[in-house]
Amino acid sequence: MTEFINHSSLFLALSDGQAYQHIPKSRQSNAECDCCSDAYKIDFKRLGTTSALYAKRNLSQQKVCLAPGVMASCIPRQTEGMEITLTSPLMQRYCLEDLLNIDGSTKQRFDRNKVSPESDVKGILDSAKCNKNVSFFCLDFISTDNSFPFESILNTTELYLNRCFSALFNFRDRFISDRDTYLAVIVQGYMCFAIWNGNMIQFKDFIPLSKSPVFIGLYGTISEVFSQKMIIR
Repeated sequence: MTEFINHSSLFLALSDGQAYQHIPKSRQSNAECDCCSDAYKIDFKRLGTTSALYAKRNLSQQKVCLAPGVMASCIPRQTEGMEITLTSPLMQRYCLEDLLNIDGSTKQRFDRNKVSPESDVKGILDSAKCNKNVSFFCLDFISTDNSFPFESILNTTELYLNRCFSALFNFRDRFISDRDTYLAVIVQGYMCFAIWNGNMIQFKDFIPLSKSPVFIGLYGTISEVFSQKMIIR
């Protein structure tokens, strides 16, 4: 994310043109932000439900490279009995008053056998209260048929994101009114940054994914793994 931030005119204007430095978690002993310049600092938060993140990590079929050209397909450790909620459709269900009521409920320790939509929302609300300038990263990739103009795709995506997350960001404003809120989402080959202006989410900058060597390296590794033809079962 820091690589994309350093190619963004939006964020470089906030840092007076100074490049941002990534601060690893291991060095954040005093609650530092993830991405820092002398003039401006940003923290990164994944915008995803606990159940969906857990499922991606533990329940998806995994493939492990045993040797060049040889892949093993691994059966997930846990595959049944868990209710998984997807972030965008889930957050559309709730207005600001609903979120305030859920926030007042008691937080419980994560239990894969007792996941509920409300417990997933509660986890997102806790992240929304982060008292820093925050860029939330929507974990879904958005892509369409290439015949659609990019501007049209952005307009449609912006409307959709407002339906999903306006109540959440209004909730954040109730608790954290003096910090900035951004939303990052991958749309049609671009890392797109939007800003919450207190009323709506608006796209402000679009960075080609090729600008991040780290992203390209990770994506290339994943693509290579899933393109292998030889599977051991």
